[in-house]
Amino acid sequence: MKIDDIEYVYENTWFITCSNQPYYGGGMIISPEAKPDDGKLNLTIVYNLSRYKLLLVFLSVFFW
Repeated sequence: MKIDDIEYVYENTWFITCSNQPYYGGGMIISPEAKPDDGKLNLTIVYNLSRYKLLLVFLSVFFW
């Protein structure tokens, strides 16, 4: 990924989201600090996790 001419590399990436709202469909809290009126997009990158940890992270988005 390249942002402002800086390249970032994430190994074993599960998913990347870009949002300006804290919630995704169904009430999942993906980016709790995202605000629709601050003029910024928030990136959430989940990478380098075992399947077990990914499951825990996924479940946590419903109970933040």
